Amino acid sequence: MKIQPNQPGRIERILQRTADLVTGVIQDQVDSWQSAYSVEPSAGPAQQEHRLKKMLKSNQQKFGKDSIYTLSTHMSLAQHQHGQLNGIEAATNYHKALEIFEKELQERGETDSLHKLIPACLGGGKDAASLYEKAADFFQLYGGSEKSLPLLERAQQLLPQDAGFERRAEVQQKIAKVHSDSGNQGEASKIYNQIWGEALENYGPTSPELGAHAEQLARSLGEGQRSEDLWGLSLSLNAEPRSGAALSALAKQYASLGCHDQARQVRNRSEILNIEDRVRSAPTTPLLRQDLIRLIELHQAQGDAGSVERAQLKLTQVETRLALKGPLTW
Repeated sequence: MKIQPNQPGRIERILQRTADLVTGVIQDQVDSWQSAYSVEPSAGPAQQEHRLKKMLKSNQQKFGKDSIYTLSTHMSLAQHQHGQLNGIEAATNYHKALEIFEKELQERGETDSLHKLIPACLGGGKDAASLYEKAADFFQLYGGSEKSLPLLERAQQLLPQDAGFERRAEVQQKIAKVHSDSGNQGEASKIYNQIWGEALENYGPTSPELGAHAEQLARSLGEGQRSEDLWGLSLSLNAEPRSGAALSALAKQYASLGCHDQARQVRNRSEILNIEDRVRSAPTTPLLRQDLIRLIELHQAQGDAGSVERAQLKLTQVETRLALKGPLTW
């Protein structure tokens, strides 16, 4: 019988697999003996950890060591050990949970089902990316940005395709904060600028949420005129301006930032409030008629059909009274 020449590393790989198999069998026996003869602590964190490890072992025996059904127990153990300042074991369980997830993702070839399964495994969370966010929070404390940043970037990749602005911004803000904490202020400001641009598209010009994003960008920029303008905008929005004067000042802040569409909308809203305040108690004069015509134009620009109809009705009444006051023609 002709013997085939050995391919590079082929025998070594076979031997390694055999060694891993034998080691796994021996380790299972050792774990089983330890579990059988170990005494459960009577109370406290030690008892909780003992029970979690026992649950993990049971799930591994039922479903396999790399089964997705063991992921939640690994995460529970990691979080418990994190709380007990047992960083090494916590890191081991976080790593194992991520390894199980990636293996499951590769086998399934899609993330839609995992966006539902992972929050259930974690006892909370919004989607599969939540797993990496939790791990990143831990490794930011124990390993710094070098460890946490790749995890957050992976979380960003795993976000659902239909994730809304708020969810996307949530992960982006965490990435920006890691850059900021590690001294990379330029990259942090770049991300906050991107979030600010999307926030302008997603929120109304008087939205308090927009003020929060303005504040984040202002903090990242440090000193400077643009930072001061953003701080001013944030303070005005957090005060929830409703008067015409406050909105007029807010429009100037938008204009100073180059946000001209928002400035125009706020100026229109300011003018609407001022006109509505005037016509509420104004006498029936040609000046009142001019105010109502302008009010209709502004409401039309805002796309507010209901307000246009009410102002039009008021205008008709004013024009009727003005006609009756005028000289009679025969």
